[in-house]
Amino acid sequence: MRSTKDKKQAVAALGGLLELAAKPEFESLLVAALPQVLEAIGDKQKPVQAAATQVLEAVASNLPAWSAVHVLPLLVQGMGGSMKPVQKEASLKTLAAFAKSAPEAVGRMLVELIPLVSGLIWDAKKEVKAAAVVALEAICFCSGNTDIAVFVPQLSHAIQNPESIPETVEALAGCVFVQEVEAAALAIMCPVLLRGLGGRTDVKRKCCVIIENMCKLVNDPREVAPLVQIIQPTLLLQTEGISDPEARSVAERACKELAKAAAAPLTTVVELAAVEANVQAAAGVTDEAGVLAYVAQTSLAMTRAACWDEEAWVQSFRVLQAVVPAANVAQVAKAALEQCRVSSQPDEYVWDTDGVDLYKGEFGLAYGALTLLNTTRLQLKRNKLRFAGPEQLR
Repeated sequence: MRSTKDKKQAVAALGGLLELAAKPEFESLLVAALPQVLEAIGDKQKPVQAAATQVLEAVASNLPAWSAVHVLPLLVQGMGGSMKPVQKEASLKTLAAFAKSAPEAVGRMLVELIPLVSGLIWDAKKEVKAAAVVALEAICFCSGNTDIAVFVPQLSHAIQNPESIPETVEALAGCVFVQEVEAAALAIMCPVLLRGLGGRTDVKRKCCVIIENMCKLVNDPREVAPLVQIIQPTLLLQTEGISDPEARSVAERACKELAKAAAAPLTTVVELAAVEANVQAAAGVTDEAGVLAYVAQTSLAMTRAACWDEEAWVQSFRVLQAVVPAANVAQVAKAALEQCRVSSQPDEYVWDTDGVDLYKGEFGLAYGALTLLNTTRLQLKRNKLRFAGPEQLR
């Protein structure tokens, strides 16, 4: 790709990359070349722009779903304030495509993506603005939270049209949230909640109720990052700034619940070194070309997302054709999957084995829009009762 800096040879070099886009064994090399491709998209010469854009689209469309994790950070850079409008537009369009082809991978980055894409909705260039609107609507469906999914069109509309914030907050406040809440779902709601906290007192109160309920459904303090980073400073101001005593007390409860969720013990996550060792053991070859390191990064994302679909792993490992026989790729992928699954297993909850079980199960409980219990285990035994909440389960 060095020749792309020579304007006369750029189109020819990009054409060479385009020919390799559909060959899985070159995947890691193509992804490594994308920063220069993005740079070429900002070139002054239209033929270079067009050729580079075509390469980006071809590489993105041919990637396995989870390989998108290697490209998404580049797209974040491509949407930065220092980039040219044509680069922002290309990055937004690629992101929208990934939202359809790799929703789980996109969902893992919504904390970074939502504020960035939301900001580009107000870009001065109409092409960038139009691409941002499409991208925002697409990525909002990638949270993986079924409770939030039905509100995505309304949330997206509210981000684009702030005057509709009160109606959107009203709808969210009336929703019964029962599914475990992760950072992706919170990231989608944060722009609306932040604006709502700057609105009327009744809207502020409803936002605080939503925040309190969301925090009760978070099992890992890492997942409340969007609320802590974006919402907490404004929420703290409301504990003193809201004139209505009852609404102020609701804000105080929300603050306490957010602090409690953020201070909870961290759950164990698999580290990259463990995944690299698993991939190395499964492949049985040395990583001379950096392909195993590339696959390990993909495997880490799938492991942390608890994606144990064999086909997804086999597709993500097809780049190993560069270092192992193609016929062995599926076997290597499945072996790595099993090893990563074992590495990611949390400590199992120890049930009481004494006596006779009358009931043993895990459940949540909500009343109206109020979350009462989440990830709660109940064990009934003859002449004995055992009841454990999330804090006791860690």
